[in-house]
Amino acid sequence: MTPEEWKEARTYAWGYFAVHADQRMKLFNFFLILSGLIIGAFPAVRGMAPKAKAVALLPLLLVLAAFIFWRLEERTRRLVKNGENALRFLDEQWAGRVAARRDSSLLEALRSRRPSHGACQEALVGKAARADQLRRLLSGSHT
Repeated sequence: MTPEEWKEARTYAWGYFAVHADQRMKLFNFFLILSGLIIGAFPAVRGMAPKAKAVALLPLLLVLAAFIFWRLEERTRRLVKNGENALRFLDEQWAGRVAARRDSSLLEALRSRRPSHGACQEALVGKAARADQLRRLLSGSHT
């Protein structure tokens, strides 16, 4: 997958996730409003007609609304999880590509900078010469 295709797929997955996460929040808010209205209507209906059978229907209506919203919540939760899984997959794929690119560039850098045997010998001889020079300076003999 090219970086452009990955970016397009991630944008689509993010949009899918955002739509369903927003739908889930709106659904919950609507449930709270509807439940509040049903619970608020209970004392009002009971005060208007204390012996009416409609008073008994309001708690049943609340149970029915809770069941319907629970089923809708299950659906939107699955859709949100689908979006999360798609984003996780794309992010892991991108992280793997970046890590592989970083590892290959590190190996190439090490291979290109790997000194030859002769260069190693020259470096060791130069280091020995500098160490010898340092010993002479420390011992006080300047030649």
